[in-house]
Amino acid sequence: TLNRFAALAMVNGIRKQSEGLSDVAVYISGGGLHNPLLFDHIKRSLPTCKVESFATLGINPDAKEAVLFALLANETLVGNKSNVAQIKDSPAVCMGKISLPE
Repeated sequence: TLNRFAALAMVNGIRKQSEGLSDVAVYISGGGLHNPLLFDHIKRSLPTCKVESFATLGINPDAKEAVLFALLANETLVGNKSNVAQIKDSPAVCMGKISLPE
């Protein structure tokens, strides 16, 4: 089914990114969490990983985007810079801009 296909696409990405790592944890949020069949497919396909809801981290699973923007804002405020390691010679930049009213 399309549900199974979506789960396997995610699982393949997770496996690729976590290759060689131990104690891998996957936290599901958003629409995927509200789809029990999708959640089950992911969990069954990753038997060696801990697969849980974002809620176990104390974060509302439906607030992932808001949490990400808060994280990026914090990194900008403290001046932490990052780059895209896969792109050679990419500059280290802050991911955001603070615009104050005049």
